[in-house]
Amino acid sequence: MYNIIFNMAYVLVVSINIGIIINNIIISKFDLKHIVGVIAFSFSTLYLLLIYKEDEFSTPVLTIVLIIYLYIIIRSLIYSIFVSVVTQIIIALSDAFTGMIFMDIFKFDYSEILSNKIIYLFAAVSILLMSTIISKLLNIFFRKIKYNNFFNKNNKNLFLLVLSLIMVLTSIYLSLILFRYLFQTYTRLVAIVNFSIISIFIILVIIINYLSARNYRYKLENKYKDEELKSLNEYTYMIENQSDDLRKFKHDYTNIIKIIGYYIELDDINKLKNFYREELLPESEEIMVKDISFTKLHYIKINPIKVFISSKINIAEKRNIKVNIEVEEAINEIYIGIIDLCRILGILFDNAIEAAELCENKFIELAIIKDDTNITFIINNSCLENTPPVYKLYKKNFSTKGINRGVGLKSAMSIINTNYSNISLNTSMENCVFKQELIICNFKNA
Repeated sequence: MYNIIFNMAYVLVVSINIGIIINNIIISKFDLKHIVGVIAFSFSTLYLLLIYKEDEFSTPVLTIVLIIYLYIIIRSLIYSIFVSVVTQIIIALSDAFTGMIFMDIFKFDYSEILSNKIIYLFAAVSILLMSTIISKLLNIFFRKIKYNNFFNKNNKNLFLLVLSLIMVLTSIYLSLILFRYLFQTYTRLVAIVNFSIISIFIILVIIINYLSARNYRYKLENKYKDEELKSLNEYTYMIENQSDDLRKFKHDYTNIIKIIGYYIELDDINKLKNFYREELLPESEEIMVKDISFTKLHYIKINPIKVFISSKINIAEKRNIKVNIEVEEAINEIYIGIIDLCRILGILFDNAIEAAELCENKFIELAIIKDDTNITFIINNSCLENTPPVYKLYKKNFSTKGINRGVGLKSAMSIINTNYSNISLNTSMENCVFKQELIICNFKNA
């Protein structure tokens, strides 16, 4: 009975360890029920292997079980494999380090650790603590290099990353089996060699994949620089169009004065009124409205953002969508990465343009409101009555444009949830008006 209780306690500690590691290293939201699920599946798998005395296969079997469970939750096979394999590598590293500490500092013999259940359980708890520290540090590393971008995109380096991790885990597993056959006793020297081999493998993978992630980030930045250049060209084209409109108006000014003078000489006030209402006023209003909206962009002092928004406005106006802009205060600083903000605003504007284009009354309204605590981007657009409910628009791969074309709000929310605690995105729809509100608090993300 005592052995059963001890075995269950030991397996429970290991299972909790696995749950903590996965919760620490995963870059997406992981609910408490999912963590409990990981612990339950791990406990069941490990305890069954222990009962049938097949615990030497715990690493490969548990890895496969975790891959299946994680895939059911996050629906990404590559990322499920990544998390499962990294979890096992962290456990292997923690186990090797703890074994070395127990034998070198506490002077325990390996056979004594195995035979004394209290010491063995204490070692399991020590492995848990070490794994928690390593996984926390790894989480900081992932956030520092923005690994979410690495997984959110179709990146060919993902396959190499996961393959290298599988090779490392396989090498560690085979080396442990080899040590069992080569050495009759697990000595202090063997513990040091085991820890050194695992550490070297892990360091090599970290270096290789850090360089790979950095290279990918540079490619991503270059891609958005190209898009920024494209936006700048569209911005220049927009300025030229505005200048052409104004030049045309100035060119017609002399003729307009002559026509007005002609009606005054005839003393025909009715024809003068008709000319003003039907020809002069509409044309001048069109130029002035465009000019007023356009000039308000000068309040945006961050040039990449100003150019990007201008390019989206230009696209909308080319599609006969009426655009109104309200910016009343200078925007000098925004606490979000420029590339991330362009990605989010690009999604919001594309959604607005796509929806407004389908309506008879085509319009988009942009307001940028600055106060002491927030900078808020509000984008309103006309939409059809049969526009899908907001909750559907946040689903992965959902799109009103057809199968396998959905990126949209789900992608925008992923950027925000993964990288920023100071940003929220609110979406609502009422009376055929779709409203998207991006709120950026004026403090740096932790």
